[in-house]
Amino acid sequence: MENEEIQCLADSATTHTILRNRQLFSDLVTTHSSVTTMAGPSNLVQGQGMAQFLLPNGTLITVTNALYAPKAARTLLSFRDIRANGYHAETHCENGNEFICITSNDCGRKRVLEKLMCLSSGLYATTIRAIESNHIIRNDLWDSDTYWLWHDRLGHPGRDMMIRILKNSHGHPLFRATRKKQKVIPEANKTTAN
Repeated sequence: MENEEIQCLADSATTHTILRNRQLFSDLVTTHSSVTTMAGPSNLVQGQGMAQFLLPNGTLITVTNALYAPKAARTLLSFRDIRANGYHAETHCENGNEFICITSNDCGRKRVLEKLMCLSSGLYATTIRAIESNHIIRNDLWDSDTYWLWHDRLGHPGRDMMIRILKNSHGHPLFRATRKKQKVIPEANKTTAN
């Protein structure tokens, strides 16, 4: 799956990115809900969560709330999620062919990162591919006080070793913690904190 290219349409009308491949998700919560399409409401959604994938030229797209719909007709990338990653979408014509260019503005210079071709239907298409699983990291864990506490207790293991430890630590409170940061108060200071 890591090298498989997935056809994807860039859609300015969709409110969420809709993905048909589970491997694109780094954090998926199973839910069953409906989505409204042009044909009407449909019970396609089987989950939602954080997804990360690469565009053809290697541009990383992180979607914080993508919908998992394996029975959907198409994989859709929302323009809103393109903007949420700090990129811009601009229309360009070259030799009579229309493209949507995904650009970034680094240090005051505009760079074209990706070109999405226009189909005869007027839709813009591209391909996406999954990132190897050892490269996906949950951002909320890196900012967690609990993460750094265990990192120090385990003798400062490297990034890759810490990821392996976390993946094999089933039932550990680090995975049950909410996204709020929790302040750890040492035993000696508990009486002064109350």
